[in-house]
Order: sequence, then C-alpha cells, then structure tokens
Amino acid sequence: MLRDLRVIEARVSVVELGGVAAVFPEAGRPVLHVVLEGCVWLDASSQQAPAIRLESGETALMFYGDQHRLSGVSGPVLEEEVIIDTPPLEEPCHIAVGNLPVLAVVMSCVLELAYLSPAARAVRAAPAVLVMSKTGAAPHGRALAGDPKQWHEALRGPGASAFGSMLASLCFVHSMRGMYHDSWQDQPMEVRAPSTRWVNAAVILLHSRPDRSWTVVSLAHAVGVSRSRFAAGFAAIMGMPPMAYLTRIRMMRAAQLIEAEDIPFSEIARRTGYPVHTSFTRAFAAFHGVSPTAFLARLRQAKSGKDHAAPLP
Repeated sequence: MLRDLRVIEARVSVVELGGVAAVFPEAGRPVLHVVLEGCVWLDASSQQAPAIRLESGETALMFYGDQHRLSGVSGPVLEEEVIIDTPPLEEPCHIAVGNLPVLAVVMSCVLELAYLSPAARAVRAAPAVLVMSKTGAAPHGRALAGDPKQWHEALRGPGASAFGSMLASLCFVHSMRGMYHDSWQDQPMEVRAPSTRWVNAAVILLHSRPDRSWTVVSLAHAVGVSRSRFAAGFAAIMGMPPMAYLTRIRMMRAAQLIEAEDIPFSEIARRTGYPVHTSFTRAFAAFHGVSPTAFLARLRQAKSGKDHAAPLP
C-alpha cells in the first residue's frame, strides 16, 4: 500500500497563528499538519465533530484534503483563508495569520503522491482525519518522538524545504501505518492491482529523473510491460499520456529552478531533459504561456512590488 502512496513531493509552508483561524480550502490531495509550537484546534467541518486539540509534536493528516481550519484559540474567532499549495522554494513559505502575539506555529504541507486512484475519494475507505498524538498507543498511534523546536529551526536556511519534505514523508508513512493497524490489525492483505504497481514505478522514475531522454518504449521496458499495455494503462490511470505527464513534470521543475534566479537557462534546460536550448524555450512557452525570460521578469516584478509595498497604517 505504501509503495502506491509514496510521497513524491511535499509543498511545505510554516503557518504562524495569531488570534485568527486559518481556513484551508479543499486541496484534492492529502494535507499534513505538524504542530511545532503551542497548541492548535483542528476543526474538520465535513465531519461535524468537536474540534481536535493538537499539542506541539502532534500531527494531523487530512487524507482527502477536505476543507478544514486551524486556530490557536478555542471557540469562535475571525477566519482567514490560507493557500499552502505553492511551488516549493529553497525555504518553506512563511504565512502569518492574525496579529501578534503568535500563539502557535504549524508546518503545513500539501502532499503529492506517486499514485492515488481517482476512485479513492469516492470510496473514502480511509478516515478523513488521521491524528497522531503524544498519548496514543505505541507504536502505531503515538506521534513520532523528536524535538519540534529543532524541527522549526531546521525549516530555515538552505535545504529547509528538503528537510520539511522528508519530515512530512516520514509523518505520512507513520500515519498510514497507524491507520493500517487500526483498520486491519497489521494482518497481511492481498491487493490485486497489478497495473498500479508499474504505473507507480513509472511515475517515480519520471519524478526522480526528468532529465533523462525518456520515451514510451524506454519507460515500458523500465517497468517490465509491453509498450501498448504501458501507454494504454498509464493514460487510463493518470488521465494523460506518459509523455504529456513527463512534460508537466519538466515544466513545473523548470519554473522552480527559474525562481532560484541564479541558474542559467541552458543549465535548467539540461536538468529538465532538453539538451537543445531552443527546444526547452518552445516547450516552456507552450506550457506556461510565456518564455523563460518573460517568466523570470514577471517573478522579479512581483518580488519588487512586494518589497516596496507601503506599510499598513
């Protein structure tokens, strides 16, 4: 099961909660919260249940990405919508909700899984909210031991997003093992889904090595199925042909590298599988609607406008 649900990418943000509740809109993908400081109240509105109190070091996994809210105080408060599904940068995005003082700090992540069946949201076999608490039964229901303050410090500086992504992946696996224990008491279960196995393997290959000169034939060979079966099965499960999915991965990665601003376009082209720079430029413009140069200019303009914004009275 965890081979199919492996985390490919975690889009990490650090949310500081003041006296205002942060409302997280429906994400369509799993959302994980790790409390770093203070305590928060999680209100999963779709569950019609009392708010869940989470202390520092505890986690909550919204497996289906349902709308929910986090608050640093109990009871009714003003609300502010928070978007955490943003392209990952070198450091996680820091989001302040409400005014000082900061009552709680949470690492919030949108998780991109290697594969999740489109039918999963309809069947909803997993609980909508998976909580790992300090008082849960060891080892499956108890939050991971560690120093949340040290995690918070590690979410700053070079490599911070990589650290957050790895921590999110570890917490996700721990939560899913807890769910498996609660639902099936760790009994082995046969899952007959052969197509998902090789589609999952192909997706992981594409995410890990977008720079390789992949073809449908080479991907099919890598996962051990015929070309025709691979092409049809991949499109049926992922909703697009393999090469279209690869282009999407490459162009999203290219945008992330351009945001770093210190990597030459020729190097970005090479890292995303385009040895010829002009081919990269055409593909980027077709996907994003602007050339790489124009894309970078927009980023700089947006950053300049933010830096020179007038302070609020």
